Amino acid sequence: MFLFSFAGGLSALVPHLDLLISLVGAFASSFLALIIPPIIELITFKCGPMIWLKNIVIVLAGILGFVVGTYSSLVEIGKKF
Repeated sequence: MFLFSFAGGLSALVPHLDLLISLVGAFASSFLALIIPPIIELITFKCGPMIWLKNIVIVLAGILGFVVGTYSSLVEIGKKF
């Protein structure tokens, strides 16, 4: 109940909440979904060269998504203000 009230109050107070949500999403989701899991797999398990290559490609895609997503969110924020 508190989270719903907090989110509703926050959306009423922040005029462009969608821009903030897209910035946080681009920043956090790329780390949580594409960068951290392959790194943990490489640290935790003994992997062959193909698994290393797969994980490195996934991490690089995550870094690319992080940079592009964060940049585009910051550009949109810059256009609004």
